[in-house]
Amino acid sequence: MAIAPGLKLWEAPVSLDVEAGVTVSETVQRLLDASGTGIQLLSFPGADPVTTRGQAFFGRAAECIEEALGKTGAGCCLVSSGLCVVPKEGLPVSMVLTEEDLTDMPSFNCGGDMVLRTGPTGWTLGKGVEVRHGGTVSRGLISERMINLDTGDGPWHVEVVVELKQDE
Repeated sequence: MAIAPGLKLWEAPVSLDVEAGVTVSETVQRLLDASGTGIQLLSFPGADPVTTRGQAFFGRAAECIEEALGKTGAGCCLVSSGLCVVPKEGLPVSMVLTEEDLTDMPSFNCGGDMVLRTGPTGWTLGKGVEVRHGGTVSRGLISERMINLDTGDGPWHVEVVVELKQDE
């Protein structure tokens, strides 16, 4: 078992030819199958064009999937049950957080992603979130989550990283 959930997808080599006339979602599923990781494609919202030419993929499964998704401008998020595709235009907001939900003011990592600290709850990776704080509204996608449940006398909290939309 890998420490990082995406590590087995990163390390898995693939060599795959895909004929013309296959959708991008089917290409991604074939790449996942060829990786031997057992990871399934869970969702593919947004545009799913059909390729007009055959394609050849060779290398790390994660990079090949990224290349296939590049044709639509989409990204993806790996969750415990499989791979979710995130369309270029983003996902609709499924959670709204206000200052009352936060245990500390938002901070930003060196990549510009917002880091939030909240009470322990099941923030789901890959979900669209709106954060209202200090008179501003930010929207993005939950890309990482860390749960800290100190059973001694320490704090219980969750830190989530939100990849902000480009227009924010």
